[in-house]
Amino acid sequence: MRPEPEAPAPAVRPGERLLRRLLPEKRGTVLYMSMQDHYVEVVTDKGSELGLMRFSDAMEELDGADGLQIHRSHWVSREAIAGWRREKGKLVLEMPDGAELPVSRSYAKAVRAAGSSMMPIRRDRR
Repeated sequence: MRPEPEAPAPAVRPGERLLRRLLPEKRGTVLYMSMQDHYVEVVTDKGSELGLMRFSDAMEELDGADGLQIHRSHWVSREAIAGWRREKGKLVLEMPDGAELPVSRSYAKAVRAAGSSMMPIRRDRR
């Protein structure tokens, strides 16, 4: 007798595992995440919520959502970036809710490699 092949794992929508941790009224499209002490702030198009977890675990629970880590404490969705600018030589991403997230030097190369699709608007401030 041959063993039956294992059934494929059910497809998980990007971010679904992470969204299950949020209150139902806050579940939406993940815009960005930021680390605050031992908590991860998950910001969606329906609000934000803090959760006690490691940042690396939160990024893993995004399950392939289209975005990237821009700093040891920040992850952004590619589609959620409202604009960008350089401030004192450093890249800052602007989010739809007005948040400004710094891009660290160690992640700047990946952000530049993502190209113009990640950074639709340029606003220089001096």
